[in-house]
Amino acid sequence: MAYLVGKTSIDIIDEDAIDIRKKLPIGIYKLQVAQMRGFFLEKAEYKTEHGKIYGKAGSIASHIVEAYNRSSDNLGVLLSGGKGLGKSLTSRLVVEKLAKDHPIIIIDQFINGMFDFLSGISDAVYLFDEFEKIMAGNIDGSDNNTKATSKQDAMLSFLDGTAVGNHNLYLLTCNEVRSLNDCLMSRPGRIRYHYRYESCDAETIKKYCADNLDRKELEKEVVEGLLATRYVSIDIVKALVDELNAFDVSVEEALNYLNIESERISIMAKITWRIGDTEKTYTEYPGTFIPGSSSFDIYLESDEVEDKNKMEFCANLHVDMSGKTIPMYGAVDVTDSTYMEYHYGDEEPEIVKVELSDRENAKYDNYKKINHVDGLDF
Repeated sequence: MAYLVGKTSIDIIDEDAIDIRKKLPIGIYKLQVAQMRGFFLEKAEYKTEHGKIYGKAGSIASHIVEAYNRSSDNLGVLLSGGKGLGKSLTSRLVVEKLAKDHPIIIIDQFINGMFDFLSGISDAVYLFDEFEKIMAGNIDGSDNNTKATSKQDAMLSFLDGTAVGNHNLYLLTCNEVRSLNDCLMSRPGRIRYHYRYESCDAETIKKYCADNLDRKELEKEVVEGLLATRYVSIDIVKALVDELNAFDVSVEEALNYLNIESERISIMAKITWRIGDTEKTYTEYPGTFIPGSSSFDIYLESDEVEDKNKMEFCANLHVDMSGKTIPMYGAVDVTDSTYMEYHYGDEEPEIVKVELSDRENAKYDNYKKINHVDGLDF
């Protein structure tokens, strides 16, 4: 027997079961808390098995590991994007590469005071899966009290490395970037890397079809059909390919009844044109765009001015959308793939710049620009 003496209590323990170390042993842990015991790390299971890797998860994971191994400071990494696009696979690959040399700590809940408990741990990998859900709201449990300290604010000094623990890797995955604290964005000292996971591109879909699609002649239809859904994960590609392999149906038929949503995007076009020394930027709302479509037309009409013969015109712009996608947030520059089909007026305008964005999500982008403190944008 042995006696574990604390400040206010003494526990009787089996001394053979106790091994005191100055560093956290290699292993995979989950943060837990218990009444009368407080915080502790519990050994946990974490599966790193995976099949063939499609997309960029492998190269991203390798870069994260190399950057962490080269650094002597803390390293924060954010993996953002929709479900099934490779964020969790990337984090699994990072854990797989580092688990032999570093303790892995999985954080799947927020507990007030946990960062003080964790602050003395060095050379560890922290995994916050679905960070925006774990760290939503304020410490006091409220959601809308702007004077209360948010859970994400409570984590800032922990990420900064101002506590005792250093050379930790913080892996944060999230589905909704808009839920993150502005103090985490555009702050490389806290979050050095931000990898944005978007819809699978045509090349990834082709590679998956080459390996798994039985009827190879359908590959082109699969690619075109899936790109028209805007949001394509490997799970979605797999579901369609499995259906085509199992049943004698067309790609169109399968897409009609599979749980895969097609989406029309309400477009906002920002167009800058020039005539002579006069340059203006207009915002147009030309209608909807179906992802995967090869082209898009924009009707542009100038304002009326006093000298109508010199300035008034209308024109039709044709945008080649081959290889272009409308991002969930922000804009895509399509200037190089835009040409003027025709125009009416005495002078032909020179098209300087054309940017397309999702009109609905552009509202949120504008809100962020107006309301945040430090001028940080997504």
